[in-house]
Amino acid sequence: MCEENFKTKANLVFLFQIFSIILLFNLSQSQTLGTEFPIETGQDSTFATGFAEDNSKYAIVMRRERGSGAEIVVQFHSKIDHSLVGNPLVLGTTSIPKENFDEALPQIAFDGNRFLVVWTNGENGGIKYRFIDAQTFALSGLYSDATLPCYLAGINILHYNSNLNKYFLVSEIRSTSGYYLIYNFIRPDGYLENSNQVSGIPCRKEYSVAYGNSKYLVSFVKESGDYDLEVYGQFMSENGSLIGSTFLIDGSPEPSDDPVYVTYDGSKFICLFPDEESTGWKVYARIIQSDGTVQQGRYLISENGWLLPFAILGENKVLVTTTKVSINPDSCFVLGRFFDLSLNPLGSEFTVFRQLSGKIPIGGVGAYVNGKFYVYTTRVNLGFTNQGKMYIVNGDIYGFSISYVTGVENAEDVPRTFTLKQNYPNPFNPTTTIEFEIPERVNVKLIVYDILAREISTLVDKELEPGKYKVDFDAKNLPSGVYFYRLEAGKFASAKKMVLVR
Repeated sequence: MCEENFKTKANLVFLFQIFSIILLFNLSQSQTLGTEFPIETGQDSTFATGFAEDNSKYAIVMRRERGSGAEIVVQFHSKIDHSLVGNPLVLGTTSIPKENFDEALPQIAFDGNRFLVVWTNGENGGIKYRFIDAQTFALSGLYSDATLPCYLAGINILHYNSNLNKYFLVSEIRSTSGYYLIYNFIRPDGYLENSNQVSGIPCRKEYSVAYGNSKYLVSFVKESGDYDLEVYGQFMSENGSLIGSTFLIDGSPEPSDDPVYVTYDGSKFICLFPDEESTGWKVYARIIQSDGTVQQGRYLISENGWLLPFAILGENKVLVTTTKVSINPDSCFVLGRFFDLSLNPLGSEFTVFRQLSGKIPIGGVGAYVNGKFYVYTTRVNLGFTNQGKMYIVNGDIYGFSISYVTGVENAEDVPRTFTLKQNYPNPFNPTTTIEFEIPERVNVKLIVYDILAREISTLVDKELEPGKYKVDFDAKNLPSGVYFYRLEAGKFASAKKMVLVR
């Protein structure tokens, strides 16, 4: 049978299913997943390190490996359809090689008119930076300070402060006992103000910064030789003065591996960090109030992913992403899970990215914009130096959009059959929930149609793990009437009727 005839037959079968449902008038009675889109997937080896946005587009800053160093590149893409906006912009270079890429993580921030990108100058530290006009994409001159022996190895460590009209940057100076954190302000005219120390406690390489309630919280793991056991924080005012002393965030006896990540949810700070326990690596969180009080209790975030935790806030929820790395590429994932603002889990953990063509996903940075959570990853191959140090090569960058995910229910309770359930409530106005179950890993499509079999919305189009799923459908822009939703999972297909009543 030719492809055209096969498609025609499939459409006729689907129409027959719809009209059979109409005749039967069967009025019985998650996750809302998007689709991956590529950002940088050419021949060059790249690695995404930062994310920023304006009203119409997103900006991804990345390293593009070039021999013994790397180019610093920014790629814009549209908020409307994720299409690339222009070609990648090359801002400059760093001489730090891929083996030490974690000392040279370019940072990006937006001030309302221009993007600022800052990166490590070279093996002896120092910084370079450049502004990008958000409308014309014109680049400013290249600013640099090679005399400041600092390195950029943190997560979200560049922040534009609109009250001061300055950028706040935290970097680190390397010593024999560890790294010491310092900060600078960068003015819009490019002037780099004097450096000041954040804390006298030596730290591990990675660290994180969050802004909220007119203050900064800098979070890091104390350097303690072979084992790093303690997570610390330091509050700072907007003008850079220290607020109190460096304080303990988490002092559990298990090794707390870097990197940590800290964010602000509108009323309090949340610090995420991995712990190596006897049963394996896990990711935990601690809550820090704006007055500096560390809330009692640790919150278990993930028992599977343990690397590069990241939090995205939206809809009074927190999407936490973590990375699971294994010798087997098929067991490497970027995982996600939703929590409320008290860090109570909302649904189960789910897979955001998996390996593709032998390249494994590392990291899940992102943001919440216009009703969706956007997650970005770099799929890479791993390399190792003669000393056994890991580095990444052949990186490709992908994005993924996702609406609020209720999660896979009872992940251990794998369904035995494919099932599409009746939506609830039904009739509905304007939102309803659709549940389905899949017993095996398979490509899944869940599509909503109108009564004439015209496609209205694709709710799912992705390969999913075995489990039970929920999807929320919002029909706020649709008229009252009869609609149908159809699930396709491998060879399984089923459709059901639902009624929108306003």
